[in-house]
Amino acid sequence: MVKHMDWKRKEWIFKTIAIALPFLLLLLVEVALRLFNYGEEYYLFIENEEYPEYLYLNPDVTKKYFTLSKNATVGARESFLKEKPDNGFRVFVLGASTTVGFPYYHNGSLSRMLKYHLQINNPDKHVEVINLSLTAVNTYTILDFVKKLPKYKPDLVILYTGHNEFYGALGVGSTSSLANNPAIVRTYIELQKFRTFQLVINLVNQFRNVDPELVDLSKTLMRRMTGGKNIPFQSKLYKQGIRQYRQNIDKIFKALDENNIPAIIGTLVSNLKDQQPLATQCSYKKSTKITVKNQNSFDSLAALKKHIQNLKAAIKKDSLCGELYYWLGKHQYSLGMYEKAKENFRMAKELDQLRFRAPSVFNEILRQKAEKYNIALADINKIFEEESEKGIIGEELMLEHVHPRLTGQYLMARTYYNQIKNTSAIQKDTSVVSEAFIAYHKLPLTNVDSLYGLYNTWILKEQWPFNQKMPDVKKENPSFEEKLAGNLAVKEITWGEAMNALYKHYLKQNDHHKALEVTEWLILEFPYDLRFYNRAAKLAEKIEAYNKTVFYYKKMFYYRPNNKTAQNLFITYLKLDQPDKALPYINHAMNNGAGKSKFGPLKNIIIKLSDLKDQLIQDPGNVNLMLNIAHLYTKIGNYKAARKYMNKLEGVTKNKEQLEQYNLLVNEIPGKATGS
Repeated sequence: MVKHMDWKRKEWIFKTIAIALPFLLLLLVEVALRLFNYGEEYYLFIENEEYPEYLYLNPDVTKKYFTLSKNATVGARESFLKEKPDNGFRVFVLGASTTVGFPYYHNGSLSRMLKYHLQINNPDKHVEVINLSLTAVNTYTILDFVKKLPKYKPDLVILYTGHNEFYGALGVGSTSSLANNPAIVRTYIELQKFRTFQLVINLVNQFRNVDPELVDLSKTLMRRMTGGKNIPFQSKLYKQGIRQYRQNIDKIFKALDENNIPAIIGTLVSNLKDQQPLATQCSYKKSTKITVKNQNSFDSLAALKKHIQNLKAAIKKDSLCGELYYWLGKHQYSLGMYEKAKENFRMAKELDQLRFRAPSVFNEILRQKAEKYNIALADINKIFEEESEKGIIGEELMLEHVHPRLTGQYLMARTYYNQIKNTSAIQKDTSVVSEAFIAYHKLPLTNVDSLYGLYNTWILKEQWPFNQKMPDVKKENPSFEEKLAGNLAVKEITWGEAMNALYKHYLKQNDHHKALEVTEWLILEFPYDLRFYNRAAKLAEKIEAYNKTVFYYKKMFYYRPNNKTAQNLFITYLKLDQPDKALPYINHAMNNGAGKSKFGPLKNIIIKLSDLKDQLIQDPGNVNLMLNIAHLYTKIGNYKAARKYMNKLEGVTKNKEQLEQYNLLVNEIPGKATGS
């Protein structure tokens, strides 16, 4: 009996060792690979080499999602502080090429427009809007990112995703596809954290037979990611793509909800009116003699109406031909039959077998899941329809199939912002959203931004699947902006080089307004470079935009407090007739080496001005108070502020003593007392 028990014990030990041995070997291999620095760590963010207090998106992280590494895209290098400050408001933006800002990139993206507005209207907050979007990714990548965001303390996550669901990295129709089961794909992504798994993948890739066209960088990324694969409406692959989207959106929203991260998801927009199906399988050309015609090619209204009837008859025979629905919609639109046209444009999009435009069911999924997890919904599609002619989205707001024009990016930014205002989870910080969204014309957009986007669109549409001839727009004497945008589009210069050249050009022309616009864009691109803040403050001062002067000097002071910036701030606040706000900065200067002898008398005047202004609030018509304020401003050479109070006194009844003081001040102040 004892021998039997000993044998049982030994058998159990042997089985345990047999089971554990492979895992121990894997562990040893994993440790060895890490010791020899094999593979990638795939951190979401890495340290900025020049400014180590900042992080930015790891450019190598995308290799996890693209099975063909040559097609892996790289996101924008948008830095943010490692340690979120107490006054910080941090927003992460996730999506694909639309939220990247294609074809404008940089400051043509909705994230930069949103950041600019939030910064300008919240000078006492450290606003960070970090764009983590990547071209050619879908919900697999976004889910992986979202799971890693909580440790970086976001106040808000903004999402816009769906158009790349079929052909984006690891999507069901992508050349980077692994499996049609979302659970298997998500497991693959999780396993990439192990160096042993990376080794296995690399060994497999060594023997993998890859079609050279799929990694041919001379072809568009659209071509390389699809391999020309069509996905028919309601096909097995189509339904798998919808299942993939539904499951991943559910997991994204669940992760945000479990970590109490406020989020806003945007509904998806597509060009309906001015984008034909990119791939359609039709038999109508064989089964009927009908030909699709542009409405301008008809001799009479009767001929057009007859053609419409022919199209309807063809659709009955060939109900899955998107091209027929598109041209039926076009003809109906020309006759003012807008509701019918809209429905046919929508059907043409649904039947487009190159699935770069998300099917309508995706917006239904977003609404259902947003309600389930209490995620705020920004109805961008509805806003675009309201801003489109006859309520049908077309080329007025869209450049091609899915990418908005600058005005469209602005509408997206404004829609997200308005949703922030309506989201209770974010209203704990109401000052962030206290202002109406900035008007489009007040954004510091440059002509180079818009031209660069236009040229990029022409280059894209010249290739597959659009295959449109590039417009012949050669000019004998192109403008400086046109030449700069052209060089940027063909990658002869970088965006930073283009902006610096544009800044110097405007400065040479003494156009300080436009020079300031360029500098403000450079600040959004390089938020850690204080030289641009200093430049912006000085340019704003030249055009007497003192609120912006204060804003940029305050940002400089926040990052690097010093006496020079403190002095610039209290002087500017005095120009703005805000002595109470000037006081902390003159105190800083005096407490840090400037000395009482230098600024003591000025500080006394600032204190007196603050006191007099407080009294004036209680007694707004007091002539003596206004005269004393004007006198003190005259004493320190702030004649503009002095004239402000002198102008208030013009025509006001004064006693003899007040009149004498008024006339004395009129003579002391250069220019007319009633001047600006």
